[in-house]
Amino acid sequence: MRLTYRPLDEARLDPGLSPRHHMAAARNGALATLASPAGPILAVVPSVAGEARLAAQLDMAPASRDRIIATSADDLTGLYLRDMHADIAGTAINFLQDNHPGMSALPTVSALQALGMFLTFAAIAAAGFLYPYDTAGWAALALSLVFLSATGLRLAAMTAPAPSSQPWVELPDENLPVYSLLVPLYREANIAHELFEALESLDYPAARLDIKILLEADDIETRAAVEALNLPDHYSILVLPDIGPRTKPKALSIGLALARGSLVCVFDAEDRPDPDQLRQAAGAFAIAPSDYACLQARLAYRNWSQSWLTRQFAIEYAAQFDVMVPVICWLGLPLPLGGTSNHFRGIR
Repeated sequence: MRLTYRPLDEARLDPGLSPRHHMAAARNGALATLASPAGPILAVVPSVAGEARLAAQLDMAPASRDRIIATSADDLTGLYLRDMHADIAGTAINFLQDNHPGMSALPTVSALQALGMFLTFAAIAAAGFLYPYDTAGWAALALSLVFLSATGLRLAAMTAPAPSSQPWVELPDENLPVYSLLVPLYREANIAHELFEALESLDYPAARLDIKILLEADDIETRAAVEALNLPDHYSILVLPDIGPRTKPKALSIGLALARGSLVCVFDAEDRPDPDQLRQAAGAFAIAPSDYACLQARLAYRNWSQSWLTRQFAIEYAAQFDVMVPVICWLGLPLPLGGTSNHFRGIR
């Protein structure tokens, strides 16, 4: 199979196709339909599309070879992110607000809520002015009840039997789902190599991994460090458009819009996950009830012996993830998640 390789620096998506079509193709990560004076051209990433399957299709329709070019996965994702016709970045950032406004944090306070807060604070201020001692006493009682509730929950967690970890089954490689790993980085060039070693140590078939390194456009140092690693084909580097808000949630929203996997995991640059973490999560989801949407890995500090401060952090993490989170889950209360090593399904 011989296809002409072409970089996509000056390419544009075919405006004759809908943004929804381009979004679906971007998530597939294998092809894009380009505009050209002679008509649409198909840009294909052979390593993702499957070289054997692509060669067989070209053998069946050799005339189509002139309308197909080869490109790289990074060029393809770069095209999708910068071409405003698809507007993947804007769609991803505003998806929750546009489709589920009640779940979005963008609308901060409604007019009714603002009025309620104003009246509440006005009533407290008036009570404090008219009855200062009584108001102080009731305020102290209310705050004490909040403090005692938090303390009581921690004491209950210490005395309650520790629930076991989520059970899981070992799935054969051919039954493992495609796993998308979203790794947002910002000014972390100094640990890029360690991150790559940690990701490469994961015991999961490379053909079923979709690892997306999410970088900001102005982070030249981290981008250079990542590109110097010569990442394998199941990695893709997504240089995010320079639009606000420049935050980790924005990076993850765009990465999620382009994720190919039925399971999605978030890792930070400093994470060093256990090699079998993905297998355990996939095996746990395989036997978990259908309403299980997220699994949280236990987090622990690796450098706990470095200083007094790191030992305090290690104690806090141990209390949170080895004691509090399992008991909160057991009680059926809202579960606080860490910002990393979260595994999701059914969120696209």
